[in-house]
Amino acid sequence: MLRLSLHADSCYDCAAAQRDRQQAPALFDSRPDPSSPQPNAPKQGDDLPYWLVAILASLGALQTGYLTYTKLTEGGVVCPLGGGCSTVLSSDYATVFGIPLTLVGCLAYSSVAGLGIAGQRSGGGSTLQRITLAGGVALAATSANLLYILATKFGGEPCTWCLSSAILSFAIFGAALQSFDLRQLRQLALPGAGIAASVTIGLSIAWSGASSPAAADFSFDLAYQPVMVRESSPANAPALAKRLREAGAKMYGAFWCTHCHDQKEEFGKEAMADFPYVECYPNGVHNGTATTLVMVLPLKLE
Repeated sequence: MLRLSLHADSCYDCAAAQRDRQQAPALFDSRPDPSSPQPNAPKQGDDLPYWLVAILASLGALQTGYLTYTKLTEGGVVCPLGGGCSTVLSSDYATVFGIPLTLVGCLAYSSVAGLGIAGQRSGGGSTLQRITLAGGVALAATSANLLYILATKFGGEPCTWCLSSAILSFAIFGAALQSFDLRQLRQLALPGAGIAASVTIGLSIAWSGASSPAAADFSFDLAYQPVMVRESSPANAPALAKRLREAGAKMYGAFWCTHCHDQKEEFGKEAMADFPYVECYPNGVHNGTATTLVMVLPLKLE
């Protein structure tokens, strides 16, 4: 009886264990449950804050859209902090290949805003993440070139619209950049540098014929004033002046040229009265006056 009882108890334990195994397969089955997330499974989205990119790019599109409207309608630009906006936005650097730069910027900002909206709705992905970063690089490179022009060609002229656009561009670039790890950034460094270089080269070509605003705004009007020779001529100066005139020689000078005046003083007032001298600027010097190279040769009369 004892032996049969032990056997019955063992069978009961086996049946209970089998029942428990069927009721809780996850405790005994080593195969992964396809419905549970795996630690090494690839991410379906990315960490890029598309909502932030969409907001920043939309602000940039609104800003450049306003500036484009004022450019095309020839209206005045409201410059909140300082009056340099009109000077900058009306210069040769405000266009690229005949197209308003603000229009190009509006299209660029709108495109990046569209990427941000698409990423926010779909959850992003590797391809969309990289395209958004490329747009941020292009915007930041353009702003960097514009800040350089603002500092070197306009003497640091305050331009609120220019600076605010640069802030938006760099913010978009930073938001896209922070979603990549160091390994990914190393892989994307060369393509990113290529985009920045392409933008810089393109703008350099577009602005190759642009004139400096400082030179364009410089105005001068110098009326002609005859300069009197006060020194007396050396003994041989009148005879030399006569021989030069008979030989057909001429002395070209300018009334504002101090070296020319020094040469006249060397000849003296008696010799200069009969000297073949030609004034290069008899009507004075004004904006648009063609300049003439005046060469003064050292001449000593003993």
